[in-house]
Amino acid sequence: MDSAFLFSGYKDHRDVVARSAAFGAFNGTQVASMATVEMGRSYANIRAFTLPNLRGRGLATLCVASILDRLRPTGEQPLFCLPAENGSPERAMARRFGMELSGEIALVERKFFAE
Repeated sequence: MDSAFLFSGYKDHRDVVARSAAFGAFNGTQVASMATVEMGRSYANIRAFTLPNLRGRGLATLCVASILDRLRPTGEQPLFCLPAENGSPERAMARRFGMELSGEIALVERKFFAE
């Protein structure tokens, strides 16, 4: 699979925001977990995050389920971005939703250093 399709249409950050949504789980007034989705041309890029001290409670699962419930009628293909570690909780969650690993993409984080 060619990763170039992931970055197609990124001409303006406002375009990305217009095609995105987020679902959150709260612990009081604090966002405990959040799943985001960016609608692409034929895919929906999903990411999920949970505060370390609140992991293991199914919060990200609820947020991702909300996204998938809204995606079904659209026909968009879910693409779930996961950590590379085998046995990670994120991969287990993706399998519970019936997703399969179809490839890996290496992302490099750019760091800025003060001189």
